[in-house]
Amino acid sequence: MTSSKMRGAARIGGVLLIGAMAITGTVGMATAGGAAAKVKGDFKNYHNKLAANTSGWCTGVGQPCDGVAYGTIDIVKASYSNGGGANYGTTTPAPAGQSKFARLHGGGTGSGGFLTTPTGCPVPGNENCTGAYTKFGNATHPVVFQAMTTSIKVYVDPTWAALNPGQVVDWDVALDTNTGGFGEDYALNLCSTAAGGGGFYVDWNNGSGGCSAPTDANYLGEVTTAGWYTFSQQFSSVGGILYCHYAIQDAANATVGSATENSGNAISGVGGPRYGWFADEDVSGLPVADVVLTKQ
Repeated sequence: MTSSKMRGAARIGGVLLIGAMAITGTVGMATAGGAAAKVKGDFKNYHNKLAANTSGWCTGVGQPCDGVAYGTIDIVKASYSNGGGANYGTTTPAPAGQSKFARLHGGGTGSGGFLTTPTGCPVPGNENCTGAYTKFGNATHPVVFQAMTTSIKVYVDPTWAALNPGQVVDWDVALDTNTGGFGEDYALNLCSTAAGGGGFYVDWNNGSGGCSAPTDANYLGEVTTAGWYTFSQQFSSVGGILYCHYAIQDAANATVGSATENSGNAISGVGGPRYGWFADEDVSGLPVADVVLTKQ
């Protein structure tokens, strides 16, 4: 599916801004996997199951995952109840093969300066409650493009969604330009709804946003069954143009929604991955796990 682009977060001088903060962190040149030769501006694969530590998250100088700048991310046991009651994912099982996973809470230096509560963000969307980010283990802004796939597992709680409609979660993967500047966002947008008994509408866009509806041109579907889902963005060159394939898979690896975007960007001007970021994180205690970036 190809459709028009949607814009979200403010940018100044090619740098994505959240309130007074900016994701500009610089961390280094890496090698391609195995015995491949080093390439200036290349990037490396990254994988953190988030079962033991949060290595690689919010590593920028002065930009910790502290609940103020970009929200928090903490490893918890599956027995952790997230406060119990009607809170999000109070009986979340760990993903297959794990006994622990991470929980996210939205921070407060977005445009509204809010923090997530058990019922969501006081003013959902527009980065008012923004989450943690990762630079996928890279220290400088990679300037060499290679076909790649990024993915993350997110636990969906339809019961909470039905009780708290209009709350937004954006998983945003951005790419650099071939000069190391900010290129473009490629985001999967979730919005809680009571429709269908409760769940999350999902669409894709080119920046953080508010709540999408089934009438949105970029709509992927509604997730209505509780469980772990893998959200992925696959980047490739087709005829010299950057394409992004968005997909949602359930715990059995069945695809429940997908679309392909023709970005219109010449691959010659595209660099590597800049960050993976929960630009909107309106769910207090959102369970996440198994973050991957793999070159194809």
